[in-house]
Amino acid sequence: MHGFLRHILVLIAALVLAAQPAHARGDGAPQQVLIEGPATERENIAEQLGLLGYPLVLVTEYPSFSTALYQFEPQLSKDEYAFALELLDALVGDDKSLATAVNGEVSIERGGGQTGSLWVSGLSRSQFENQYGLGLTNSDFAADHATGQGVKIALIDSGLVPGAPHSSAFALAYGYDLVNGAGEKGAVPADEGDGQDQNQVNDADEGVGHGTFIASIIARVAPGARHLHIKVLDDEGECELSDIFAALEICIAENVHVVNLSIAPVGPTSILKSAFTACRQNGTIIIAAGGNSTTNENPFTGADADLIQVGASTHADALWNESATGPWVDILAPGATMYSPKGLPIAGQSVVGVIGMNPDGTPNFVAASGTSFAAAFVTGAAACYRAANPGWPDDAPFTPGEVAPGEIATRFLDAMNASGASINGTALKRVDAGSLVAGFAAVPRCPGDIARASSGEGSQYRIDGVDLAALLIRFGETLTDPRRIDRANLETSTPERIDANDLAALLARWGIVPPVPCP
Repeated sequence: MHGFLRHILVLIAALVLAAQPAHARGDGAPQQVLIEGPATERENIAEQLGLLGYPLVLVTEYPSFSTALYQFEPQLSKDEYAFALELLDALVGDDKSLATAVNGEVSIERGGGQTGSLWVSGLSRSQFENQYGLGLTNSDFAADHATGQGVKIALIDSGLVPGAPHSSAFALAYGYDLVNGAGEKGAVPADEGDGQDQNQVNDADEGVGHGTFIASIIARVAPGARHLHIKVLDDEGECELSDIFAALEICIAENVHVVNLSIAPVGPTSILKSAFTACRQNGTIIIAAGGNSTTNENPFTGADADLIQVGASTHADALWNESATGPWVDILAPGATMYSPKGLPIAGQSVVGVIGMNPDGTPNFVAASGTSFAAAFVTGAAACYRAANPGWPDDAPFTPGEVAPGEIATRFLDAMNASGASINGTALKRVDAGSLVAGFAAVPRCPGDIARASSGEGSQYRIDGVDLAALLIRFGETLTDPRRIDRANLETSTPERIDANDLAALLARWGIVPPVPCP
C-alpha cells in the first residue's frame, strides 16, 4: 500500500478509535504477531500501529525468511487486541509483499488416544521389531540396502527422553533447545515432564516421549542416519509458530537433508510458506504430518509444493478413518493402531515405538495412532533415498540430468508415488521404502565404510581395502557443497578437503565390522 493511502488510513482509524469506549490494559496474555516482508515495510507497519496507539515491539527476526516476531506492548485488553489485529490487516491491505499472522499455537496431533493418553503402554521389544508397518513398507530391505548413512535428519519436536533405547543411540552429540534455552547449539535437548497438566487436555505431560517415539521409528527404517533434535514442544506437546520459524532457521544453517515435522498449527496458516520454500530450495526434504482430522483443512495453507504431507494407513492397507485425505496429502504410511474391546493394542495391528525407560530399567514400548507416526516412516524412507543419492545437489550451472537443491524433494515424492503400493479406498499410494531404493547401489552402513562391497556379508560392512581405495581416489580433493554426502570426509576438523586426517581416521578403524547403531 502506498504511503499516502496508509496516512489516510491512519487518520480514519484515529477517528474510529476516538469513538471507541476505553478499555483497561494488561488483562490479556502477551500478544504477538508475525510479519513477513521487506524489513523497511515491516518497520513501517509497526510505526503506523504505534501512531494509532498500539505500539509493536520487535522481539526477534528470522532473516532467512524475511520474517520478524513483534509483540504489542503494553498488553492490550481482549477488545483492543482484536481491534489492533483488524488495523494490522487493513494496513497490510492487498500488498503482496507482506503477510501477517498471530503467533498461534502449534501442537502434537491428538487423534488416536484410547485411554486419555497419547500412548498405550505395555508392549514388547518383539512387537516393536516386528510391527506391521515395517513389513508393509519393506523397511528391513531399505535399512540394509540404503541405510541412511551420512544423512542428517532434523526432528522439530519434543527433544529426546534421556537414555531412551532405539532413539538416543542415533542422536547427534548436540542439539538445540528452544524451550529451556535460547536456541543455541548445545547438548541434546532433554524431554522431561513436571507432573502438571497445564493445558487441562488429556493427561499431564502428554507430549513427553513424542519426539523419542518418532526417532525410534525413523531409526528402525534408516539406522545409518543421524538425528538433530530441535526441541520446540513443552511437556504438554505445545509451542508457537515462532518456534517453528526458529527451528527452520537452524535447519538452514545446519544444511539438514531431511526434516520431520510431526506437529501442526491448531488452525490453518500460510505464514510458514516462505520458510518452507527456503528450506526446500536449500535441498531439504520436509516431511509433515497431514493431520488427524477428516475436516479437510490443510494445516499449512499454500505450502503444498514445499512439503510432503503424510496420511495414515492401517495394517490392512486401508485408509485410517481419522486421517486427513485432502488434496494436500501426498502419500500414506502406516500410522494406525487397532484396539481390542478392552482398549488393548492388537498384536500385528499396532504402530509401536519407545518413549523412555520403565521404573525397572526396561524400555517403555508403547502403541499409538496418528499421521505423526506415519510421517516417521516416510522420514526414514527419505533418509534412505537421500543416502542412495549422495552427490546431490549438483553444482551450478545446471545441465540436463543434474539435480538442483530445490528439485530433491520433488524427485523423492515422484519416486515414492512411482514405487508405492495401492491402497484400498483411495487413489493415494502407500510408501514402499524397499522398492524406493532397490534400483540404487547399496549404501555403506557406518562412518569409515566408504564403499560397500557387493559380496560376502563380512566384507560388505568391514572397513578394508575397498574403502581405502575409495578414499585414495579422492585424496586431496576439495569439497565444495556441505549439502552433499561425502563418506570419504571422515575427519570433520578439516571438512573442506579429503586429506591425511581422513586417511588416519580410516586406518584407525581398519578391519572393524561396525555394529548397528554405528559407534
